[in-house]
Amino acid sequence: MESGLSAPKFCKQQNISYASFSKWRQRLATKNIDQAFKSDQPASFIDVSSLMNESTHWNITLKLGNGVELILNQT
Repeated sequence: MESGLSAPKFCKQQNISYASFSKWRQRLATKNIDQAFKSDQPASFIDVSSLMNESTHWNITLKLGNGVELILNQT
């Protein structure tokens, strides 16, 4: 949390129920994930096949927004 407090402590400080806070956090997270997959911009791809061979080690991190990351690697 941006406040630096745990969720239960934040709720107590703000005089809101933790159950209500959790329910809204879940709703907003689901809404944000749905919006992350709706984009007006076409996806762009980079051909990396020519860079790969058996001895190549690589790491790729895709930041999808809202704290969601997809990490791919080859060792």
